[in-house]
Amino acid sequence: MAQRVIYTNLPARTIGGASGDYSLICDITSNQWAEYAIDCVVNGDGGTGAVVVSANGKPSALDYTGISTNKMDVDAVLKGWPIRIPATSTMMINSSYERIPGSTGKLYIRIDAAASTSLFVVIRFRIAELQIIPGPSVEVHPDHEQQLNIARSETTTQRLAKMGIPVKAQEI
Repeated sequence: MAQRVIYTNLPARTIGGASGDYSLICDITSNQWAEYAIDCVVNGDGGTGAVVVSANGKPSALDYTGISTNKMDVDAVLKGWPIRIPATSTMMINSSYERIPGSTGKLYIRIDAAASTSLFVVIRFRIAELQIIPGPSVEVHPDHEQQLNIARSETTTQRLAKMGIPVKAQEI
């Protein structure tokens, strides 16, 4: 039986400024997993700007001129959202939520704004709440293999019972 995931939505956060690399960490790190969504991008008066949002590591700036020999294909793909926005404008994105891999809950943002201007991104996080909170572990010395197996069996049985999966007790 699949468990229903309970989400907690966190307030929107705005990050940005001049061109550069930025990062944002989810407010609550003790969760089953974290997800993010992009609400909007706001650009200053200087000219066209670009944003790349990725949860898979620090992204590099994209070349929109077509002059570069770097291209994205099967071997080199961007795992994230590239967004390009004209000067003096706000672009509503309202993206769907995407899971942040790993337990850090860290989001990477690359901003390329026109000279003497800035660009901002509004991000929302939500977390999947923990459904099972493990109890204190039992410490057994590794030399006592039989006791270690019993402790491991009891822990597994307890966790499965909390998930609603019946387990038949066995003697070891």
